[in-house]
Amino acid sequence: MVMSATIRIDRTPGKWIVAYDPKYPPHIYFDTNVWIGMSEEDVTSLRNVQEKFGFVYCYSVTNFIELCSHLEDKPAVSNSNPFTIYRSCFRKIIDLCSPQILPSPEMEFMSEAGLDKYIDSAWVPNIDQIAFAVELIANAKNPDELAAINPSHYRILRDIDARSMQTIMKGLQKFSRPLNSEDVDNGLYHWFIELADFFLLRRPSNEKININRLTKEEQTRFVTTLSEDGGRMFQTHCISLVRKTINDGRNIDPNDLYDMLQLILLCGKNRLFVSDEKAFFHYEVADAPELQRVLYWGQFRQMVV
Repeated sequence: MVMSATIRIDRTPGKWIVAYDPKYPPHIYFDTNVWIGMSEEDVTSLRNVQEKFGFVYCYSVTNFIELCSHLEDKPAVSNSNPFTIYRSCFRKIIDLCSPQILPSPEMEFMSEAGLDKYIDSAWVPNIDQIAFAVELIANAKNPDELAAINPSHYRILRDIDARSMQTIMKGLQKFSRPLNSEDVDNGLYHWFIELADFFLLRRPSNEKININRLTKEEQTRFVTTLSEDGGRMFQTHCISLVRKTINDGRNIDPNDLYDMLQLILLCGKNRLFVSDEKAFFHYEVADAPELQRVLYWGQFRQMVV
């Protein structure tokens, strides 16, 4: 488990990590799109910074699932050789990352809430198998060598999540533009709890539990965990994104689910999340800026180059 230590950051242009305890260097994890766009020059720079400051780079179960789900993608005009591109991500992970694999956001949340007894065994990843799979993918010459990995399984998981997200998003149709403060304070919050109930309780428990079947004390822990640390970042980001999307008259991309769930991993107080998704920077947690340990990849790159 990651040691708890406080990191103070400044997200204004030209600045980033201001202070941290050298005994507990930051554990830095990256959005999947960052791994995909990371150049060889970026890898070299990140390695140099790692050696100088002792930063620990990590990858998550979410990164693994997302990348695996694309290994059998068909060539397209925008991506003529998808296998090579996604395989390169696993090579970069091996080159840079600690052997420690960050858990799925669902497991992290249920552990923080003291509800991990409800996690279905099918949702508990075998860390040794993931590490083996990363090595196998990195060394594969073509998709035919990945039968033991079964990339289509991860694509199916991604598609199921997308459909689930689309179903939950239908609950937003009752809100009209523009959202007023009462919508945000009441209706939108209740919708968010329904989303959290599905993705953080019902799904990882394989439908064995939901918020209504928890004891009163467990319900309190569930809601409290959504208002603290990574849970609060997840809630703040989700409501901010939905509010802006509704007011702009756009549809929510189901892939946004993966982005926002990764914020739950900020429960570890010496973790930093690096992303190139601008939606993470459309809001401020004014009363608790120490929670907002999210850095923009473009800004991060300027520091390490």
